[in-house]
Amino acid sequence: TLLGAPFLKQSSGTDKALRLARQESFGPSGRIRHDVKQMVVMVTEGRTADESKTIEEADQLKSSGAGIIVAGVASVNRSILTAIASDATHVYIADTYVELLELPTEIAQKTAEEAPQYRARADILFILDSSGSISPADYQKELDFVIYLINNFNIGLNYELFSVMVFSNVPQMLFDFTLTNHDQVKR
Repeated sequence: TLLGAPFLKQSSGTDKALRLARQESFGPSGRIRHDVKQMVVMVTEGRTADESKTIEEADQLKSSGAGIIVAGVASVNRSILTAIASDATHVYIADTYVELLELPTEIAQKTAEEAPQYRARADILFILDSSGSISPADYQKELDFVIYLINNFNIGLNYELFSVMVFSNVPQMLFDFTLTNHDQVKR
């Protein structure tokens, strides 16, 4: 759950997080609903150990049908974030982690726009940067961002389901799409 999310503090393996999302979260073993839109909301400071592998993994994830929204914080490489995202309108930039907390409503609206044919139902995976390039206080703001964003949605099998992954050099799933209410997600 979010309250117990580990702060990993190592290098940034963005490509590995995107691969895990494609193979596990939205692959045959991870999907529990096949009739909903799959969305990724990635929060990152934008540095990655291997840019070409990151773009390759993002392209494969998008090819599998998942939409990707990227929230970049601080001095980010916009071209990398745009390459990861579904398109340039799916990239949000915040100069600070405090500004990140102002984005949830806007991103929630973008997520709903992505899934109209599914009556706004979606499985939404958050991928959070937990690398050593961010401070523990800023990492907490990432977790708060997820809580604020989730508060914009109904949670349940007839609505949205959420999953959260944190990453540094190795990604780690905090929980999958099995939690069905706000309290389960937050505790």
